[in-house]
Amino acid sequence: MKIKLAVLSGVTAVVALTLWLSHASAQIATSTGPTTFRIAVCNVTEVFGQYSKAKELAAGRGEQQRKLRIESDKRTKAIDDAETMLGSLKPGREAYSKQIIEVARLRADQQTWVQIENLRSQQEYARKTAEMYAEITKAISDVADEDGLAVVIQSQAALPTDGSADLTQAIGLRQVLYHRPDTDITSRVIAILNNKYRVGH
Repeated sequence: MKIKLAVLSGVTAVVALTLWLSHASAQIATSTGPTTFRIAVCNVTEVFGQYSKAKELAAGRGEQQRKLRIESDKRTKAIDDAETMLGSLKPGREAYSKQIIEVARLRADQQTWVQIENLRSQQEYARKTAEMYAEITKAISDVADEDGLAVVIQSQAALPTDGSADLTQAIGLRQVLYHRPDTDITSRVIAILNNKYRVGH
């Protein structure tokens, strides 16, 4: 009889503990509520295209390329003139041998110059692009903090409608299939960047 009472008491205690835990869990769920995450989208490619600093960088790069072409044309003309002079000399003469060396030197100088200038231009462009990307992500982060966003996803421009052969590839590369217009923060990010850049100038 005592054993039965002990077992019954144990079962009662287990049932009571179970009911208490269930009630506590329900209370916690009610008080905390479901976890929600706010998500937005941003077209970083469009931001780059509309960022005033990026436009100035592109214009400056174009001007730099123009100056390099002018210098390259000068070097090419110097080579042409040296080759013309070489053609007027008689082979076997000392002057002819010296002119061959001069033509080779000019060609080597031009090739080295082109490689160095291209590398310098690429590195400078990459450095400035990386700086702007950091500025863009900072602006996105500021908007996200202000709006309480947990995630901002990269969006793309509208698909081409001209029957392009790349349409299938463009569809495959899309990261966002649908979003409400009010979740797009692209224009706000552009405004923040351009205002800050304008003040800095």
